[in-house]
Order: sequence, then C-alpha cells, then structure tokens
Amino acid sequence: MMSRLLHKEVCWHCKKNINFGQVITECESCRTVIHRKCFKKSSFEIINSKHYCTSCKVNIEVIYNPFEALCQSNSEHSDRPYDSEIGDCFEDLNTISSILNNCSRYNNITDFNNSIEASSVKNENLSLLFQNVDGNKTNFDSLAVNMQRLNHKFSVIGLAETNTEPENKSLFNLDEYSSYYQNINSTKFKGTGVALYVHDSLKAERDNDLCKTTTDFESVFVTAMMGNKKMKIGVTYSHTTLQVGMINNTSWN
Repeated sequence: MMSRLLHKEVCWHCKKNINFGQVITECESCRTVIHRKCFKKSSFEIINSKHYCTSCKVNIEVIYNPFEALCQSNSEHSDRPYDSEIGDCFEDLNTISSILNNCSRYNNITDFNNSIEASSVKNENLSLLFQNVDGNKTNFDSLAVNMQRLNHKFSVIGLAETNTEPENKSLFNLDEYSSYYQNINSTKFKGTGVALYVHDSLKAERDNDLCKTTTDFESVFVTAMMGNKKMKIGVTYSHTTLQVGMINNTSWN
C-alpha cells in the first residue's frame, strides 16, 4: 500500500525518520512503514499485488497470477518497483491480474459446491475454468469425472498442455460442451496444445484470426454470444517466460 505520511514515523528498514509528506510503502497486514526509496533494499515483497513486510509475508498464500509479472515488468529495473501502473502492458492485463488476485481457493470439491450453494452464482452467469491438464491421455478422464461432481456448469473450460491435435478431439468429450482445439507445437513431444470447451448454452464460433501456434506461443479463441452480449474468450499458453513483446510480435492477421 502506498500513501503520503501525515505524521512522523521511523522507517523499518533504514531506521531513519520519515519526514512529513514523504511517500511510504506500508505493510498490508501490520502497517509497518518504510521509505519508498528503501523498498528495493528492504525485505518487503509484493505478493498478490499487495505489500508485506518480512514477518507478515510468510503467512500470505501466493495466488497463481502470471499476468502480475507482466504488469510489473516495466518497473523491475526502475526505482519504483511498487508502481501499479502497467506501462506498455495491455490495459486488460491489469484487469485480469486483479481478478486472479481476488480468487478464492477451495481445498476440495465439497468446499466448492458449498460455496456455490451459498452464493448468488447461477449457471446462467458467465463462469470460466482453466486447467493445465498435463496430457489428455493421462488426465482427461479424471477431469471429466470431477466436472460431473461439481454443482455448477462452467460456461467455458480452458485447457493447456493437452498434447492433442484437433483431429483427435472427438476422443475427449465433455457432456453438454462443444470443443475447440488448436494445432500443437510440432517441435514438442509434450507440454503443448490448448483447447476450449464451450457450454451448449452459449452460441460460439472459432475465431481463426486469434488462433495461433508459434514456437513460443499458442492460443485458441472463440467468439461467443451470451444473451445479447458478444464476447471473445480464449486460452493463451507460452512455453517460455511470457513477455509483452512476445504478444505484440505475434501475427494476428
């Protein structure tokens, strides 16, 4: 958390006074403060887009969010690593990052079902599920069984590392869903392949302009109608550390 100090305190890192008006970094849990300029030298860390001190950060569960690193990439080598602005990143990445950071973790299917029953989420609401399936041949059956156990039909299910070509997609069906597979990376034996499963309640068509397979990047997208709303939904997957330039340099024509 960033703010301007209105009263005098001591920086937890350098032990010097923080003067009136100086910008500080504040621990989200215990409110310990340091000078903004001391952030890189301190043991403070940004976890799930929030700042935590040494004592508090060990109690914070890290949420998987690959987009957060993209949003912060412009400030890694600057004097402002706390800056929440995304710079050259696509504006939507910041929105996606925020959504992921506010996700809840469920320890088992029962917890998930109880949460759904207690919430206002209904099957007619748009809902998305992503799973790194780590090979359809090995793990798709387990995925299909778990989908049957859930008291909710996700609007769209995205898969990565299917290791499955589009011509073999009929071997991996989910009831009430239509599947869209992208060509796998021919240079890889495993760890490739993306797919979408779109629930039959949505009218969807494959968006070929956004479906790509390159050496480092894979994507599959559909254009879907939900009521009167038209949207593009997809899965992207990178074999290496994804950089914004990698996305910009991918041909979408």
